[in-house]
Amino acid sequence: MNSVPGDERTAGPWPATGQGGAEGLASPAVPECHDDVCVTCSDIAVPVTIVRLLGDGLALVDTGSGEVRLTGVTSPRVSLETGSGRITADLRRDIASLQVETGSGDIAIRAPATLGAEVEIETSSGEIATDFPLLVTRQSRDHMVGTIGDGKGTIAIETGSGGIKLLKSN
Repeated sequence: MNSVPGDERTAGPWPATGQGGAEGLASPAVPECHDDVCVTCSDIAVPVTIVRLLGDGLALVDTGSGEVRLTGVTSPRVSLETGSGRITADLRRDIASLQVETGSGDIAIRAPATLGAEVEIETSSGEIATDFPLLVTRQSRDHMVGTIGDGKGTIAIETGSGGIKLLKSN
């Protein structure tokens, strides 16, 4: 994507301005921003590189609608949320905290076999699957709570409508 003069959406990093962009298109709604770092996407797939984490190591992705796909995640704390859309993430290391939520869509998380976490997974309509050994403390058709490995991290995954997979990386 080439930068167009006056189009703040392609010049980044940028402060959210809410001004019109190229070709008469209005800029998307102004997101919550941290300093000068903002990411605003429509339903068009765009590559995003996190160039700075918040002070506590949190990688935060929040979109109103659309697929969220992350690969090579090494941040210790990750929060992924979309109102409607599939979420996939490939974790490269054990995680301190992972929160994943979509109103409607499947969720697939791949993590190292060494993963250790307290886990809570919930779906109103869909199946829950994992290939990690899970010490289950509470389970129903649409809700599972338990511990994987040493239980040091926390994982909360929820979808209103869709299946959830928590799988070992290859």
